Amino acid sequence: MIKHQDKVISTIIVGMILISLSIAVISIFINYNIGFIIGLTIGTVTGVFQIMHIGKTINKALDKTPNQAKKYAVKSSMFRYLIIVLVVIVSVTINRDSIIGIIVGLFVLKLSIYLMPLIKSFYSE
Repeated sequence: MIKHQDKVISTIIVGMILISLSIAVISIFINYNIGFIIGLTIGTVTGVFQIMHIGKTINKALDKTPNQAKKYAVKSSMFRYLIIVLVVIVSVTINRDSIIGIIVGLFVLKLSIYLMPLIKSFYSE
């Protein structure tokens, strides 16, 4: 189970990196804005942290009773939301241009999951 889970997570991460690089290249040609690219990078790194943390949460929750697992999963989810809020707050105070890039970078995780069958077909060959 853990090997399969690690393979799924690594496929999602590879997809996130490929999608983020594609968005960065397109944004350079359309409207070069270093703040957007920095935000995209920060959002993508935060998304990678999220998916890795979700994997660890699942592994630890499986060793607990159902009630303990539920509490642990909720606590871990709140921790991930707190990290997102902190990243957004820090980024807005440092560079306002990066906020759109951060939001796009965070959505890259979801896009990578939706496109996972396509990414997996290229990645596994």
